[in-house]
Amino acid sequence: MLVIKDDEMRELLIENGWSQRKLAREIGVDAAYVHRIFGHKRNPGSIFVSRVLARFPDAKFEDLFRVS
Repeated sequence: MLVIKDDEMRELLIENGWSQRKLAREIGVDAAYVHRIFGHKRNPGSIFVSRVLARFPDAKFEDLFRVS
């Protein structure tokens, strides 16, 4: 199961002045989906992961996500 690393993901958003809603807009997914991922009610899918990494090219997969 794939999950986000909360602290690292939040830090990335803060560093870029982004909210969860802005992240959703920028990667083309529903804001509720992003909120559920951050709340660990949903697991990030491949589209979410690939679009986050494309939007933040300096970020590494292993810094933002973990397999549990």
